[in-house]
Amino acid sequence: MSVLGSFVPCLFFTTIEHRPTIQAQRDDANTKGQTGRRDIYDALLKRLDDTPT
Repeated sequence: MSVLGSFVPCLFFTTIEHRPTIQAQRDDANTKGQTGRRDIYDALLKRLDDTPT
């Protein structure tokens, strides 16, 4: 069996309650110049902000 043949997709769910933690991770990535990581957290934060409550 190949490595890809055993791949199991993973789903990630978050809620507005996790926003402070995600924001802190985003800020940490920005401080460290980790732009790719920062961009991922920016996208998560935008989705949270755009999600109706």
